[in-house]
Amino acid sequence: MFGAIIENLKKEKIGYNLLYYDQPGSFDEFKKILKFLNCKNKYIGDYYSLDIFLKNRKAFKKIRNIWNNIKIDKDFRKSLDYKGIDIYDLSLQRFDFVFNSFLYLVVDNLNITKKILEKEKLSIILLDHDNTFYGKGLMMNLKDSNKIKTIALQYEPVSPSCNHTHIKDPEALDKKSVSWRPLPTIKCIWAPYHKKILLEYCNYVPSLIKITGNPKFDNLINKKFNSAETFRKYNLDKNKKIVLFPTELDLNILKIILKSFRNLDDAFLIIKPHPFEDMSVLRDTYNQLKSKNTMLLGKSANMYELVNISSLIITRGSTVGLEAMIKGIPVVLINPYKYKFSRIPLFDTNAVIVTKNKKELSENIRKILYDKKTKDIIKNNIKKFVFEQAYKQDGKATERIINIIKMLLKDDNIKRSNK
Repeated sequence: MFGAIIENLKKEKIGYNLLYYDQPGSFDEFKKILKFLNCKNKYIGDYYSLDIFLKNRKAFKKIRNIWNNIKIDKDFRKSLDYKGIDIYDLSLQRFDFVFNSFLYLVVDNLNITKKILEKEKLSIILLDHDNTFYGKGLMMNLKDSNKIKTIALQYEPVSPSCNHTHIKDPEALDKKSVSWRPLPTIKCIWAPYHKKILLEYCNYVPSLIKITGNPKFDNLINKKFNSAETFRKYNLDKNKKIVLFPTELDLNILKIILKSFRNLDDAFLIIKPHPFEDMSVLRDTYNQLKSKNTMLLGKSANMYELVNISSLIITRGSTVGLEAMIKGIPVVLINPYKYKFSRIPLFDTNAVIVTKNKKELSENIRKILYDKKTKDIIKNNIKKFVFEQAYKQDGKATERIINIIKMLLKDDNIKRSNK
């Protein structure tokens, strides 16, 4: 997400620091951090000192002691009565976890983000989204300051069920209330649909929201892929229609798809594993049901070059479906369950064909690939859906975000010059 933005910041000669805060969970991740630091960027560990740990310990003990007194208070116990049912014992386990374990992380977050703000001379903080752990800490510490602006991007699809969105509660906007939750100076979102969700279900106000598009999607529009090279790379038959299925941690769906392709000799299925997929389990399932017109790739396969050569995408509701439609590629939504699973409202549009089982899947794949009337209807519906979910596909989402950064910097310079 940040790659294109950083490149444009360089072109505009706007200074920046990139902060890396992930903990190395493996040797490969540790090597990534070393490579990152060699680029003269910042790591969260650079800001720690003995003073931070002492502050953490003091605050942690103070708040935990307050909790230990509260939990034995008779009035507190009475408050945990739900319609005549005593839920004290049930709730106590969760509260103890929060105040004995999670509390330290919160205290550490607030202290280390305060240290970052004190050490670095910042005009703008750019967050991948406003629910990022350290992003919340930075915005909390900026509660009483208007000197540093925050821009939050949209990291993933926003829906009414998103757990990171703000609850529709007036007190959440009141800085004097214990329910207050920080909001960025500007929230850059993908498209009109997401603005509607943030306004109707959350505490955002229209002036905070700017529709920019997704900078990640710029790569889909601007980058040119060599289809012939991709066919050679994976030893694919150019005469076969390529159907791509990015797995979504659901073996039941994979089985349905693999069984359906036993009767689809004129199409070729490519399976791209999800980054969190257990490859040993996935491979075992695949080997049991594979056919001559299917292929299982590794996790490192380039998703965009695979999308580029595909005639159809099968998804349960992932972002890849939207990315495919941006390229004008039709999508089959597979859902053998009774509930609608997707944060992208694919079920409520005529831009995709919903299928429930193996028989329907085979029929719908043939219809989309070979029935001109079906293809034309879907193509027209895709255009409207893409605008609502991904805005203008002009490859300029990154440029729009850079213009917002420049606008805030200009405003900041004007204010400083008037002092």
